[in-house]
Amino acid sequence: MKRDKKILAAVLALVIVTQVYVFSITSSIYSENGFAIGFPEDANNPKIGLYLMYMIAPVLFLLFFTSGSMYEITHGYGKILIIRNYSKTRLLMKKVLKNAGVLLSAVLLQCLVFWPFNHLFLPVKNGMVQSLLLYAIILHAIVLLQYLLELFIPAQTANLILFIYCFASCYAVQIFDVNDWLKIALFPSLMFGMQNGAVNGEAIYGVYLAVGVCLNLLLTALCIRKFKTTDIF
Repeated sequence: MKRDKKILAAVLALVIVTQVYVFSITSSIYSENGFAIGFPEDANNPKIGLYLMYMIAPVLFLLFFTSGSMYEITHGYGKILIIRNYSKTRLLMKKVLKNAGVLLSAVLLQCLVFWPFNHLFLPVKNGMVQSLLLYAIILHAIVLLQYLLELFIPAQTANLILFIYCFASCYAVQIFDVNDWLKIALFPSLMFGMQNGAVNGEAIYGVYLAVGVCLNLLLTALCIRKFKTTDIF
C-alpha cells in the first residue's frame, strides 16, 4: 500500500507538471496559478470544457490518491484497532487530518511548480491568497464527501460519482448564469477565484468561505456519525 501511494504521489507530481506545460502552450487562456483561479465568468463557450478538464485534472487525481481511505479503516488496520477498543471517532479524525496534510502539500506543490512560469499567464492583480485558501477548503470538502460515499458504496463507484459531479459542477457554473444558491449546491465550482468572488473582491466571497468551512464541519460530522454506526465485523 505504501509503495502504491508513493507511485501515486509521483504520478500526481507529473500530472501537475503536465498541467503547467498545457497551460503554457495555451497561455492566453489560463491565469497565473490558474489551478485555483479558473476562467473569467464571461468565458462561457461550450468548448471551454476541454480546457476546464486540464484545470481540474490534479483534483481528480487527488481523489485517486485518497480513494479507499474508508476501506483501510473498516477492513484494514483500523479493524484491528477497533477490536482493541480504539475510539472510532479518533481513528477517523486521524485519517482526516492525515489526508488534510496530503492535500495541503499538493496545493503547495502546485504553487511551487507554477511559480517560475506564472509570468507566462494572464496576470491576477487581486485575491490570490483568498483564492488559494478557498481552493484548499473546497478541495478538502470534496475529499470528505468521498469518505462519506465510501461508507455507503464501493470506492470505485464513489470516485466515478465524484468525477462526474466535480466536472459537471464546474462546467455548469462556467457555462450558465447560475444564482448563488445553485453555486453552493454545485460547491466544487467554488474552488476557483473567478467564481467565488476572490479575484474581483466581491463581498460574496465571505459567504462562500463560510459555506466552505461549514461544509467541512458538516461532512466531518456525518462521516463520524455513519462510521460509528458501521458494523465492521
